Amino acid sequence: MFRSLLFNIAKRIATDPRVQEKASSTFEQDVKPVLKNVAERAKNNIKFAAGEIKETARQSSPLEEPGNFLQKVRERLLDHEDEQRDEPPEDQTK
Repeated sequence: MFRSLLFNIAKRIATDPRVQEKASSTFEQDVKPVLKNVAERAKNNIKFAAGEIKETARQSSPLEEPGNFLQKVRERLLDHEDEQRDEPPEDQTK
C-alpha cells in the first residue's frame, strides 16, 4: 500500500509540466555540458592509449613476446598518467 502511494505520488510529479520543464532545464544547463566534457576526455584518452599501443607494437612484437609487450604498454600508460597528475587540473566550469 505504501509502495503504491509512493508510486502514485511519483507519477503525479513526473507528469507535472513545471517539473518536466525544470528537469529539462537542469539537464541542458548542468548535466549535458558535464557529459560532453567527460565524453571528450574519454575520447582523447582512448586515442592516446591506441597511439601508445601502436607505438609499442612497432618496438616489440606482441605476438612473439606478449608479456613483454603488455609490460611496455603498461609502463608507457602509467608513465603518462604520472605526468598528467603532475599537471594542474583543467577548470571544469567551462
